[in-house]
Amino acid sequence: VIYRAYLQAARCKYNRGRTLLHEASCQQMSTTQCISIFSLLLKAWPEALEEEDDDGLTPIFLALQHDAPLEVVSLLLEACPSSIQKKDKHGRTCLHYACSNYLSLSKGEVAAQVVSLLLQKWPHAVKVKEDIYGMIPLHYACFFDASLNVIQLLLEGWPSSVNEKDHRWGESLMGRYYGTNENVKMCLAHVASLVKMVADHPTKALKIMNDFIRIRWVGGIAMVFDSHPSLLRSLGQSIPFNASSSLLHVIGSKCKLMTMFGELRNRPELYLG
Repeated sequence: VIYRAYLQAARCKYNRGRTLLHEASCQQMSTTQCISIFSLLLKAWPEALEEEDDDGLTPIFLALQHDAPLEVVSLLLEACPSSIQKKDKHGRTCLHYACSNYLSLSKGEVAAQVVSLLLQKWPHAVKVKEDIYGMIPLHYACFFDASLNVIQLLLEGWPSSVNEKDHRWGESLMGRYYGTNENVKMCLAHVASLVKMVADHPTKALKIMNDFIRIRWVGGIAMVFDSHPSLLRSLGQSIPFNASSSLLHVIGSKCKLMTMFGELRNRPELYLG
């Protein structure tokens, strides 16, 4: 009797049209408690993940809005993979929500992990514009002063996004970042320069690369090499063989395939033993 009552309760809607899964998504609990409760509710009613409350929000939107741990977001996405492409009534995706929450300093690492997961599940999300002002996730991240790691992940996912304008202010992101993190400002400015460079400009590219090396942004270094392959060749010739191999290993997972193929074709000693 108790079990049947529990199943019925899990399938009901309560205040503001929310299910128990909606309510659980709004609570601040330990990761262990979250996983336990979410697992029970999903077992009782898996389809609850697709239910909208009166505001048109599914549970995963509320979970992201309340800074859910990475493990919880991962659990929800595994239970309902299609939710990654779900939009709220304003056209915002899960990535928009992740970029406008997790804002406290203690949440910075979790924010980057969640954003990374969302981008892995749906890379195109970085290009989705919401319906109100035409803002992409990077606009949200800049507006809400997201962490440097979050900004970098979004730039890696779509470098040209740095020049995207919204419908309200009509400004590129260089005029829309209101935070005080100088490294964020530098990354935005340098990526904008890389996107605009139509010809090889090794001197400026080298300056950008050195700045990215200073802040240990591997994805940014790979971006430089993708736009200036000759820089990789000249750099490889000026350092020892074993260091050049290490460099290729570090950036290999970030660079475009053709960039790496071209370098390996020109420097066969890097992979021939």
